[in-house]
Parts: sequence; structure tokens; C-alpha cells
Amino acid sequence: VTGTVLFHDQPLVEKTLRFSPSIQAPQGSTKPIQGRSREAVTGADGRYTVSLPVPGEYKVLLSDRLLWLLGEYTTVTAQLGSNDFDWSVQGGSISVHIHGWTRERPVNVGVIDLDTNPGSGTIATSIRPGEPGDFKMEPMGLGRYRIHATSGDLVTRDQVLTIDKDHLDQSVDLDLVQNHGLLTVTDAAGNPLSGVHFAQIGNGWREVQTGVFTM
Repeated sequence: VTGTVLFHDQPLVEKTLRFSPSIQAPQGSTKPIQGRSREAVTGADGRYTVSLPVPGEYKVLLSDRLLWLLGEYTTVTAQLGSNDFDWSVQGGSISVHIHGWTRERPVNVGVIDLDTNPGSGTIATSIRPGEPGDFKMEPMGLGRYRIHATSGDLVTRDQVLTIDKDHLDQSVDLDLVQNHGLLTVTDAAGNPLSGVHFAQIGNGWREVQTGVFTM
């Protein structure tokens, strides 16, 4: 498959396209497409070329750095031989500005799509020491996104942004501060519990043993 990816009529440069096999069976077959996903990176003119294992339907996603761009994907049906697939991506952008970063540890930026696939989890990208603390995520599909960042014991408040036809380009300032949250563990009667083990999941806490806790 060969084609060009455009965003606002301009080439999308150095973006990764992932072609994931559909779980449905290709036409004339009773079995779904087998094999791993295939990826291609767009060039300076937005052009890309990718070889797919078998004909059939593929879901196409975009990524930038380690971030899978949310709310925007398409499907393509590949036939035997050469296929042309040009994609004019719709949506907007989010400019991220990190403040309070000591640059001693990476910053992990998490984004949750609240509309297209709510509850699907956090899609994160990592900024390493020596890299700029400002970057842009584009294209982002229309909808609402919750965004936050962490770096060691530094955290930011969650912020919700909306990208719509009247607000295509959004900007967010994420201020990293020390996390001084106090975790209190009690039983159902309010009596403190000791010796309870917890696992940290993302930016929250999940209980491992029986009991009730507040934070």
C-alpha cells in the first residue's frame, strides 16, 4: 500500500501509520487475517509505503513519538497487488507546555479519550531529559481529552480539553508539583488497618487486600 497523508492540506511528516489486521474474515474466507501489524513512517512529502501480509481489511492508526493519536483512525481494504491509499486527516492539535520539570527524570504525559473510546485507559508519551518540555500532539480527533503528567514524585492536576470545529488548536500548561497525598486505610467500621499492601497503577491507587481506603 502506497499513499500520502495530509493534515489541513499539508503533508504529515515523520508520523507512524500502523496497519492492524481486522478481526473479521477477509472476503471469501472463514478465518480472520493472521499476522502482526505493519508500520510505515511518512516522509517529508507525507508519502509512505507498507507491505501487508495478506489482502483484507485493516484498521489504520497514527502515532507521533510514543503517543498514539486518539480519536482519529480509518480503515482500508487491501487487494492483491499494489494499492493506493491517500488519507486526509481531520481534527485539531494540543500544544503541551511542561512547567516545574527538574529534567532529572523523564516526564510521562498521559491522555485519555473521553468520547471516542471512554474508559479505554491512558495513552502516554515520555519526554526524556535533554528533550524540550514543549511539544505538540497532532492530529487529534474531535472530542474531549483528559491530560496529566508525572515525573517521579512530581504530578500535575488533570485538565480536560475539548477539540471541536470552533476550537481546533488547544494549548495546555501542566505544572509539576510535589505529591504530598496522605493515604489512610481503615476497615468498614473506620478502624485503622496496618500491614495492607497496595500496588500503584498509573497515577492512582488500587487496593490489593480487603478493606476500605480513602486518599
